[in-house]
Amino acid sequence: MKDKVLILNGGYSEIPLIESAKREGYTVLVTGNNTKAPGNSIADEYIRGDYSKHEEMLSIAKRCGISCVCSSCNDKAYGSKMYICDMLGIDNCDSFETIERLHDKRRFRELQIELGLKFPFFIRCDSVDALELVPDDSYPVIIKPTDMDGGRCMVKCDNFNELSKVVKALLKEHKDSSFIVEEFLTGTNHGFTSLIRNQRVEFFMTDNEYHVYYDYAVSAVSVPSMIDEDVEKDLVNQVEMISKELNLRDGLVHVQFMLTDKGPYILEVCRRSPGDLYIEFVKYATGIDYPRAILTSEVGEMKIVSIDTPKEGCLARQVIVCEKKGMIRGIQFSDELEECITERYIYYDKDKVLDGSMYKCGVLFLKSDSQMKMKNLLDNIKNHITFDMKEE
Repeated sequence: MKDKVLILNGGYSEIPLIESAKREGYTVLVTGNNTKAPGNSIADEYIRGDYSKHEEMLSIAKRCGISCVCSSCNDKAYGSKMYICDMLGIDNCDSFETIERLHDKRRFRELQIELGLKFPFFIRCDSVDALELVPDDSYPVIIKPTDMDGGRCMVKCDNFNELSKVVKALLKEHKDSSFIVEEFLTGTNHGFTSLIRNQRVEFFMTDNEYHVYYDYAVSAVSVPSMIDEDVEKDLVNQVEMISKELNLRDGLVHVQFMLTDKGPYILEVCRRSPGDLYIEFVKYATGIDYPRAILTSEVGEMKIVSIDTPKEGCLARQVIVCEKKGMIRGIQFSDELEECITERYIYYDKDKVLDGSMYKCGVLFLKSDSQMKMKNLLDNIKNHITFDMKEE
């Protein structure tokens, strides 16, 4: 009988992991509350469940006799993976304590201090009174929840009055969350995604990040990045120092950082796969089977395999975002954008009534011989995508 792997979600971003698991010969089970998730039908079995609830996921794992677990592109799912592995004695992932030090923003800043790495000034914020510790000359600052991903609830404040107002509102609305207030860095945003083996970086790729729809959420990435070799060496060193200090298991270490005039500052580190088909884009851009490497590292021994030669030119992954109200009936792309599209993944729900907030409804892979043209496209992507809407 084939070993069973449980993948904690069946969305578009998880499809590369599901397909990799099947190619590796596993019987693949997926879970999640979305009964219409596209990965459900690709897997061998779909079991409805809330991947953020540890005991519920453990019950599914026991009932189905799974032998290994793979997280989805979500921090809460990664927490459930660790819990299942801990309770069932599956010895192939980091401990809760280790991931807490990485994923909790305050504790990660404290880790940077311990290791002598660059870090922005910050304070823990659990009351308005704590704001008195923010020096007057440190503005602007940014407030961040310590336990949320995707840039949620992050707000830039230019003075004490703004900060006080925002903090009061956040503490009232998110009573179970904690926050940090830190220096607002200026520079360019980038990703450094890597695979480690024995706490050494064995593969990495850097990218350029774009934040068109929301200042703190990535809407697109492009390669080649503008990061030079010295900065890459600095990042490799920082990742290896973190990996050794925490004794990280083999596999993915994904970093978001800002390149400033003082060098690279690591903003966040995570061990679960980034979303929006990013891991498929790494495979597309580098020829390395990134989904397979991540899947195999989470369920056993990591396999880093080259399946293609890296593509030439400027490459990008663009998330399609709708900010309109009503129901999507169709999506059109400008001629300029259309000629750069090499792959498209459209996955909006035709029956979903949108309220005007950001709704991700697809991903494009792009290619151009001109870096300037690509940058202009990504910076002005809203002008190149038109939505045919039915108002409700």
